[in-house]
Amino acid sequence: MNKFLSILGFNKKTPRIVLRGVLLVLFSFLLIAPVYSMSISEMKQEIDNSLRGIEQEIAALVADIDGLKNQQRTLAREVKLFDAQIRKVELEVKRIKIEIDKNHQAIGEKEKEIEVYEKKLQESRNALAETILTVDHNDKESILEIILTADNFSDVFGKITNIESVEKAVHERIAEVKDIKSSLDKEKEVLEAQKEELIGLQTLAAIQQAGLEEKKQAKVDLFAQTKGREKLFNDQLAKAKQDAAVLRQQIFLLEGSGVSMPFEDALALAKKTSSYANIRPAFLLAVLKKESHWGASVGTGNWRDDMHPRDQAAFFEICYELGLDPDSTPVSRKPSYGWGGAMGPAQFLPRTWLGWKDKVAEATGHNPPSPWNLEDAFTASALKLGAGGATQSTDLSVR
Repeated sequence: MNKFLSILGFNKKTPRIVLRGVLLVLFSFLLIAPVYSMSISEMKQEIDNSLRGIEQEIAALVADIDGLKNQQRTLAREVKLFDAQIRKVELEVKRIKIEIDKNHQAIGEKEKEIEVYEKKLQESRNALAETILTVDHNDKESILEIILTADNFSDVFGKITNIESVEKAVHERIAEVKDIKSSLDKEKEVLEAQKEELIGLQTLAAIQQAGLEEKKQAKVDLFAQTKGREKLFNDQLAKAKQDAAVLRQQIFLLEGSGVSMPFEDALALAKKTSSYANIRPAFLLAVLKKESHWGASVGTGNWRDDMHPRDQAAFFEICYELGLDPDSTPVSRKPSYGWGGAMGPAQFLPRTWLGWKDKVAEATGHNPPSPWNLEDAFTASALKLGAGGATQSTDLSVR
């Protein structure tokens, strides 16, 4: 113990109360460290358990909702349906918020990994610089000078061997720098993908929350209009059927992207493309509407001013494949923060589109598919939503 204390800089004259305080702090760290690690592990397990529980409850509610929809429309049935749908969307919002938290955590961990790689890269570059200086020093001494200044042949061979080993070390350092740089670039790509996924999850959360508020308000309106009486509900039902017929003749507009069509055609296209990923057609329409209508900058930018440099090569590849001129092909204008450069009605970034291109071609038969083609754009959005966990998501279906 005395030796241990002396290492820490204490001696016999050090007051006992100080020694006790230091030892208490040290033992506290030893005890807390493993508990903290376990807490992180347990927290992740608890999050996964929560997600499984939510998904099971959502599946049960989907079955209840499907059963209610097959029943005759009455006021009592409508109230039960609203309650089930509201609860389901509440769970969807909760699930997505948990996924967002997980994504934030993953981004934080990835940023720490990148810091480690950047530190390693700097250390390797410094070591390489030192080795190159040694080589430069050796290069200034010719073989003749080495022979003339050496005491014996053993020294000559030793110096030559040393030069060769230093040159070998240079090549090894260069290879090491390249490997670390490659790993760092890959980690940064993963980080960018995680950030894009986070933006997608936040968009879904906003749509889900808006749908939840609409459902709650619809329930309030139902009670206000019917006053709990079945006859008034039947009158409202007849009017709703008339309104639905009018709605089918209205225009579905994706503002800013130049896309407009009869709502019935848009719904038919959404039904076709959403089937590729088993998501609800009206949910797909809501997402597309948000991507274009809520972002008024769609299609008013260009690649030179608004697109992130990392997406430009992918954009050129897409334009070349489709026979388009990049300079005259519109993309989304960049907002006050970040970058624009998204393409078409579904607002895919070029690199993201290339990641889904083959799946879209397989589903639609269009080869190559185009982000500006309606069916391709709808299909890409449906596939991406399905892969992101939106399968059988918020009930926004037209009844």
